[in-house]
Amino acid sequence: MRKKQHRKLNPKNKTFDKYYIINYLEMGKGWQAVQAERDESPQEAGQEDWDDWQETAGATAVCLFCNQHSVETTDLLEHMKQKHEFDLDRIKTTLKLNFYKQLKVVNFIRRRIHQKMCFSCHQVYATQDALVGHMTDSKHIQDIPDNTEWDQPEYYIPTYENDTLLFGLPDDEDEVTVSQTPVIAEETKVDIQNSILRDVHIRSSLSVT
Repeated sequence: MRKKQHRKLNPKNKTFDKYYIINYLEMGKGWQAVQAERDESPQEAGQEDWDDWQETAGATAVCLFCNQHSVETTDLLEHMKQKHEFDLDRIKTTLKLNFYKQLKVVNFIRRRIHQKMCFSCHQVYATQDALVGHMTDSKHIQDIPDNTEWDQPEYYIPTYENDTLLFGLPDDEDEVTVSQTPVIAEETKVDIQNSILRDVHIRSSLSVT
């Protein structure tokens, strides 16, 4: 009886890429690179973990629309505002987004950009550059769709593993607002007529000899 042969998919065949879960990917890495890292030996993994720990302080956040990256999230938000006319602070204020809803919006946009799909008109483009060009020219980049599209539990999950931008999102709930209004003590009316200090004997017992 002939032994059944087990064959593996050709890694260069792009036909099956659409079935690969994008949450297994990392920014700037293809699935083959990620798979190679997962198949490494425990000794190599330990060394890699140590290297990652050493580089944590230098982790950079990546722009939603291009490859621009920055260690400071505020610098990256300013880049998106100036370069792509995407103002996350304005969107947060207009839509009254708390931290978790900001998280969903960012993950939603990441997913659509990965799919090369305009999140406003749902048109799909061949390249990310073509998509971003369309969204910029049409001002769709400023048009966040109705929350029925992005306010879904699935967008709690990052599109890319280790998306540093998510860690730098502002959380207004962490800010403690200190009231500047002075506190004025309530006036208390004292009934002098019924005070025990009107008793001569009590006053004499309290007097200092």
